[in-house]
Amino acid sequence: MPTPTDDELDILITARLALVGIDLGQLPTEPDPATGSPTRLQALASLRAFLTTTVPAIAGWLPPASGADAPAYAQQLDPPSIYPSIDAGRIGVAGTGAAGVGVQR
Repeated sequence: MPTPTDDELDILITARLALVGIDLGQLPTEPDPATGSPTRLQALASLRAFLTTTVPAIAGWLPPASGADAPAYAQQLDPPSIYPSIDAGRIGVAGTGAAGVGVQR
């Protein structure tokens, strides 16, 4: 996958922040030494640097397959389930029904 351009990253950053109600347009266009607020360009540059360095490093991490800590890390391979009973039924695992009675598949 090719590395996104700065313009593409700016679009991604602006859109993601807008989804949570953050408008980078509220930041000053010129440095303000009185408040120390970053400019729009400084904020975008910092977020671009984060996306191009930290995110790929985190995304590429895999827990160790062997060793003393392997069982503890193994649980991180799959994200936690919000509704485990529904997932258990969906994948055919014996679980507990709504009345607390064991369900066999």
